[in-house]
Amino acid sequence: MARYDHHQHASLTVTHGEKPGVGGRAWLAWALWLLGYPDQARQHLQAAMSLAEELAYPVTQASTAFFAASLYMIRRESPLADEQAEAASALSRQWRLPVFLALSLIIQGWPCVAQGRAEEGVSRIPARLVVAGDAKGVLANDLQRVITANGLDGAGADIPVVALV
Repeated sequence: MARYDHHQHASLTVTHGEKPGVGGRAWLAWALWLLGYPDQARQHLQAAMSLAEELAYPVTQASTAFFAASLYMIRRESPLADEQAEAASALSRQWRLPVFLALSLIIQGWPCVAQGRAEEGVSRIPARLVVAGDAKGVLANDLQRVITANGLDGAGADIPVVALV
């Protein structure tokens, strides 16, 4: 990350679909959280978000907002998760980015679930998402099932939650 120069590495955006300096920082934030360094993870996430805003590339902004929303979700920071998911979905609608729209819509249901409004949260998660048949589509469907199951379980649903996962 120390050697990244967005002017020098601009051509990598075409290859990777987003600005590598931003994506690298966002992935590093996830790795640090998983390794047990939540404060460092948050610092790198903030750096990714700042750089995404500075570069103003819509795909990178949407993906970074989704990364932020998902990291805030697992940190149980529901207001921040909701704020970033809203930002990701707004950018995704504006720039027609279906993968990040699907992912952000799923996450938008989670804050309601986390705040004890499970039925409302589950109702906000689209019942079925059709995303291009790639790995991101699989991720969207898996994420959708996990959050829906969590919400139904929290609401004391009578259906077997395991069947959704």
